[in-house]
Amino acid sequence: LPVQSNINLQLATLATSITVTTEANDLIETTPVAHTDVDQSLVARLPIQSPSIGLSQVVTNTTPGVVADANGFFHPLGEHADTSISVDGQPINDQQSKIFTNQVPLEAVQSMEVISGAPPAQYGDMTSLIINTTMKSGLGLKKPEGAFSSQYGSFGSWSESVTLGLGGAKWGNFASLTGDGSSRFLDPPELTAFHDRGNDEGFFDRIDFQPGAKDTLHLD
Repeated sequence: LPVQSNINLQLATLATSITVTTEANDLIETTPVAHTDVDQSLVARLPIQSPSIGLSQVVTNTTPGVVADANGFFHPLGEHADTSISVDGQPINDQQSKIFTNQVPLEAVQSMEVISGAPPAQYGDMTSLIINTTMKSGLGLKKPEGAFSSQYGSFGSWSESVTLGLGGAKWGNFASLTGDGSSRFLDPPELTAFHDRGNDEGFFDRIDFQPGAKDTLHLD
């Protein structure tokens, strides 16, 4: 005879958990001014024709509303020289180009923020463009780091640069030496350049000393 048996099957307990995480770097900018953030990865992808005006070419290629003349001098929002360059918090309002004075060497710049809108009140003086730079430092380096580059081109053009960073847990030193020259240093008004030879050299050194967590000595 067939045997009939009633068996009750119970469902196992079902639980669902959702974990929400966020990255350290927020995707939403909270700075209330128009600006462009430039780091080393962006600089490495940009074309730099002349090391003596490398900073100008990065600013021109990354910032809206900025154009350059034939000699590489940049003009923000139609202004001739209404620009302030802040080097590690120290403002420099002098014009910086081949014609007036050497620029901050691009090889020594770690990152920069280019403010093309209305600048915050702490900058003052210039109102068309603020270039807020953070320079490279040897503080915290576990071993020496450096680089050397050399370029040659038409019109007898040449450029060379060398950088060296040394440091430890409490001190650091980063130095940059650059130089370039050309038989067509500036763009002349005549069709044939007959007296246009020029050169420039620049040296930058940053020294850091941090004896404790609350004390730091910094010299550019």
